Amino acid sequence: MGGCSAAVFNTQTGQAVSDSRAMTRGPSEELVPMVQDVVRQAGIDFPQIGLVVTTIGPGAFTGLRIGISAARSFGLALGVPVAGLRTTDVIARACAEKSHDINRLLVVLETKRTDFYVQEGLADPGILAADELRTKHQNMTVTLCGDGVLRLQSELGAAWPQGWSVAAGFDLPDPAMMARMALEDAKTGHLRLAEPLYLRDADVSVSNKPARTIAGES
Repeated sequence: MGGCSAAVFNTQTGQAVSDSRAMTRGPSEELVPMVQDVVRQAGIDFPQIGLVVTTIGPGAFTGLRIGISAARSFGLALGVPVAGLRTTDVIARACAEKSHDINRLLVVLETKRTDFYVQEGLADPGILAADELRTKHQNMTVTLCGDGVLRLQSELGAAWPQGWSVAAGFDLPDPAMMARMALEDAKTGHLRLAEPLYLRDADVSVSNKPARTIAGES
């Protein structure tokens, strides 16, 4: 699915102003105006922001670069730390707060390929095809969440294990949850760097067009 989210979290009131939009294209155009809008709605000025947080992946190569670059730019301009959180951790935590055991969660995210990004609980994420995912977890009682679940259900069909259930409404990482998690890390002195988490290399193709010759080249 993909999407774009922004939030301002008030540490004094514990309240957040947030905006999340599902989209397949356009985060580069939407993100900065969205941040400006939630800051305005929160009734604060940018210099009052003390911490910036972004997701670092796994996810689409271009989307991650846009989000992390924007977060670093805001952090540099404001002179504040920039923290990074795994997308799968944020979704797992949000789902767990809705009475789901985090150790029995499978976060399943779209890769836009034939496989999925998968994370069990808060373990390290990996990449699995539908049949591999089923083989690994078919005898477990687990709750699945994330934007890859719908396609996984379609691909497995009647082979969907009886012990699997689905928690809907957790397709995108909640930016207010991200703020809370980053604040928890800050209090313990363990802020994670906003470095991208790529589980595979970016797609690169070689053009089949003939190379151009520029006058003056030898």
